[in-house]
Amino acid sequence: KSDLIIIAGRPSMGKTALSLNIVTNIIQTSKLPVLFFSLEMSKEQIMYRLLSMETNINQIRLRNGKLNQNDWIKVNKIINIFSKLPLFIDDAPDLSISTIRSKIKTLIFEQNQIG
Repeated sequence: KSDLIIIAGRPSMGKTALSLNIVTNIIQTSKLPVLFFSLEMSKEQIMYRLLSMETNINQIRLRNGKLNQNDWIKVNKIINIFSKLPLFIDDAPDLSISTIRSKIKTLIFEQNQIG
């Protein structure tokens, strides 16, 4: 059995940071697939946030590519780890509850279970 967790709040209150921490903990501990819906941020923005959180490298430096050799090693390591994890990000901005439900059912059918 899995849960649908909806995190809501005012702007800049840490919703994305909290939800990404939950996602990474679920995936890393259980290895179960996780479907992450974002109505405000693109997949690319979410991946930059994840990379920044896991490597402790500022997002601006990641986007500009102004990294030293140790930073590149960290980024490469985390990308290799995340590329093998079952994380599915849906960044469609106009999702309805029925669309979310349909996408969850499709993922469950494809993956057998989700986290």
